[in-house]
Amino acid sequence: MQLKEAAWGDDNPADHALAFDQPLTTGSTVLVFTTDINIYGSPPGTGAPLPLAISDSGAGSYRHLVTLNNQYDWDVVRVYARSNLPAGNLSVRAVWSTNQWHGLVIAEVGGVPA
Repeated sequence: MQLKEAAWGDDNPADHALAFDQPLTTGSTVLVFTTDINIYGSPPGTGAPLPLAISDSGAGSYRHLVTLNNQYDWDVVRVYARSNLPAGNLSVRAVWSTNQWHGLVIAEVGGVPA
């Protein structure tokens, strides 16, 4: 397993990528965790957040697993996964349309069936 993380402040809108330090193991799953501002809904933070785009250097697609709103702090955490990846180097890119609280965590998990 390997993990990379980064966070950015007010960078309106944002486009960031993280790369794993070592090549992936064949068959691994990559989990992507993102943070973002969410001021939508009534009360604020309870509505659907603005869209977020996830891609990687291997041209793979990610399955959205869950969105967790935090109405008290007006933020949101989203989790995505891509399974059964080939061995090799990989970077993951997130593109936000909002202007605050951007965080990105990528984790390789090996030895777990899709």
